[in-house]
Amino acid sequence: MHSFSSYKLPDIPQEIWTAWERCGPGWMSYPLQSSKWARVLADNAGPGDEMFLLAGRDDARYLGFWPYRLETARSGKLLPVMLCRPWDHEGDLWARVAPEADPDFVTRFIEAFHHGLPTWHKMQTGLIPEATSFESKFEGYLAANALNYVVETRRHAEIRDWQSFDEFLASVSPKWRSQYRRLTRKDVQTGRIRIQHLTEFSEATLDSTRRRIMDIYKESWKTASRDPDHNLLVPRVYGMFRALTDAFARDGGLHVVIASVGGDDAAFCVGLSQHDTYCSLQTAFKSKYRTASVGFLAQMAQFCHTIERGYRTNDLLANQPYKAVFTDRRAVFSVYTVFNANRMGALAYHVASLKRRLMGRHVTRMARGS
Repeated sequence: MHSFSSYKLPDIPQEIWTAWERCGPGWMSYPLQSSKWARVLADNAGPGDEMFLLAGRDDARYLGFWPYRLETARSGKLLPVMLCRPWDHEGDLWARVAPEADPDFVTRFIEAFHHGLPTWHKMQTGLIPEATSFESKFEGYLAANALNYVVETRRHAEIRDWQSFDEFLASVSPKWRSQYRRLTRKDVQTGRIRIQHLTEFSEATLDSTRRRIMDIYKESWKTASRDPDHNLLVPRVYGMFRALTDAFARDGGLHVVIASVGGDDAAFCVGLSQHDTYCSLQTAFKSKYRTASVGFLAQMAQFCHTIERGYRTNDLLANQPYKAVFTDRRAVFSVYTVFNANRMGALAYHVASLKRRLMGRHVTRMARGS
């Protein structure tokens, strides 16, 4: 017997949070899909945030959690619409279903989500693992209800399936392997460059570590970023970074690599872990040390850490060339933009279609409801 309950922040019962926290590693691909990240987002929600959670279960246990929010947005920067989207800006945190959930539960979970939605015109989903039962049934629901949608593919480079760091190193190109060995021999083994791993934090050491991170960040190329959702110099972004590192440090899930040159902190990599999954959250190096390859050494130190510690995967959260060059492993996700069948939803679909044609933007496929 399946049952479904919907909650609105701040009225999510502790029982639900506790059940969500007990979800095993099979529920997520990486830590930013976990309840810990959800709790950080919930605790930092503003008074005007319309954030909801759908929970589904059978007689014995919870089988699914679906966080979403509603907000007024503009479609194509023109049309004001009611938008349904994930709690977070990146879309990491979307519907999660237990691996053992039967197909009937997945179908009813999707139906309960759509039937429980307040008025909406456009939906921007989070990351949905490609070629899964959930994706198939989600797309089936859209088709059965004649909903227009666009679906795009996102790829995350991953470090996984290696038994040792030496095995991983043998898989990279001769150029990178030779560079790593040369730098290790010339700079790390001689003490010119020091690699430090931090995994245990008191309140004081965590604060000092974040200060070291920000000192590096302020002298990096990343300060020129105009993206207000990713630049750590934006107070809101740094506030979330601080809350996230606080949350994962409490349970031993924060890992920081700092590379220093002659005693001067030069590069960092920040990673998060939960269960047997890991993700690379932030990395930067001081621009003056560009030719010293300190960012490369810090990143390789992080890869070594995750492989030798036996993490199932290290998700790099993107597929930029400087990350993808080290691995041919990819996690593949689908992201759907769905338009309601009501008048505003149909208008938003036509605005979005026109914008895509004008911009020549590539999409995996588009489907028009019949």
